Amino acid sequence: MGLVSYGQGGYVGASMSVRAQAAYESGEMPMSKWTRGAIISAIKDYCADFDLAYDPKIKTMSRAKLAETYLEYKSWHHTGRFARETEFFGLNEDAVCADFPEMTPEQIAERNDTMATLKTAEAEQVQFRREREAAFSERFGCNASSVLAYEAFHPERCTRFLSKRGKREMIGYELPDKAADWGMKPEQACPVELAARSHVACFNAFRDGAGGDAEWHDLDFDRVAELFDERGLDDLLEAKRDEAELSGELDPVRDEVCR
Repeated sequence: MGLVSYGQGGYVGASMSVRAQAAYESGEMPMSKWTRGAIISAIKDYCADFDLAYDPKIKTMSRAKLAETYLEYKSWHHTGRFARETEFFGLNEDAVCADFPEMTPEQIAERNDTMATLKTAEAEQVQFRREREAAFSERFGCNASSVLAYEAFHPERCTRFLSKRGKREMIGYELPDKAADWGMKPEQACPVELAARSHVACFNAFRDGAGGDAEWHDLDFDRVAELFDERGLDDLLEAKRDEAELSGELDPVRDEVCR
């Protein structure tokens, strides 16, 4: 097969064949995609689906040993722009069944009780977090990932100024390093009147990190109030804006001018 064109029949975009996509969806992947974590996760899921007693001791095994013991060749499919014939691997179900025995009825009942308890605790935690984030919005008048909150938590990355054209009060801000790593334009600006309900990429006052790696932390709202109060620039900015309008100056009024 020659070079794959976008939209070609039997292909998904120009990255893989339809059958390759189906193989991924059924749990098969090229060997290069099977990381140590992916193999362990697949074994745990298989044990849960078929009531096998999962043994966490496999976490001590290397990636190479896990692949040798629990993966096997399944099929091959065309992948990539040049339609390479790529081998796909999946769990060796016989090997998993041999190393992880069937659970007893008592073990199944205990597991189900544990899972129910964990789900209840997780639901309660989600509800608590939602209530705390709603309380944050109620008290400080902005959502926890807004430009206004970002300015309070990271004033060193933010600057207030007046736009030249509309003389609107603006907040200029530098995105978190994580957003820049993802290729986003680091320098951003937002009108103050929209800052409370805006969104800063990769920022949330309650969370560290981004995506699945984010960890949620509760906040001391009294301390957060101090962060908001420490800005204390509104009156100075108002005075500077009036001064600029009277003098006819059109240059931005930045917060460092006010300090």
